[in-house]
Amino acid sequence: MFIKKDLRKIPRIFADASKADDEELTELRLARRPAEFNGSISALCQPQFASSLRKLTSLSLYECQISNLEGMEFFAQSCPNLEKMNLGMNPLSSLPDSIGLIQSLKGIWLDDCQIEGEIPACLSRLENLQVLRMSNNRISELNDDTVKRWKDLEVLCLDGNLITSVPQEIANLTKLEKLLLR
Repeated sequence: MFIKKDLRKIPRIFADASKADDEELTELRLARRPAEFNGSISALCQPQFASSLRKLTSLSLYECQISNLEGMEFFAQSCPNLEKMNLGMNPLSSLPDSIGLIQSLKGIWLDDCQIEGEIPACLSRLENLQVLRMSNNRISELNDDTVKRWKDLEVLCLDGNLITSVPQEIANLTKLEKLLLR
């Protein structure tokens, strides 16, 4: 199947979305647009775009060379229905605390980034999380306090990391269907 890439620039995409009265923007795929993002998400975090994002449920910023997620609170305020976020294949070494403010998130993809150390604490605040994909990072630790807050977690992918042990609390994730740790 061939999918044509939307060649419009981000401001044009939002302008077109605000003109379309019968269509609300629910999914936004902005993958592989490093020139438009220039390392940060600030191109999206503009007040004039807020009304176009109010019904957004899925956002993909896959492989955009984003290394700075400052401004994530904009999505918490402007996208009350945001359930899925794909930030994979970006050179992210850390996550801002403001990701934890997006309480509607059910799935977050952070595969193939550069996150190291302990699972970022901000992810433990995402209590509605069902899918967490963080394969191929440099994660070395998963702690009990983080795991026990993910009561709805169904998929946890941490393969390709540096984790040598898992907390006992993982046994209490009764909805967990898939766990990848290799």
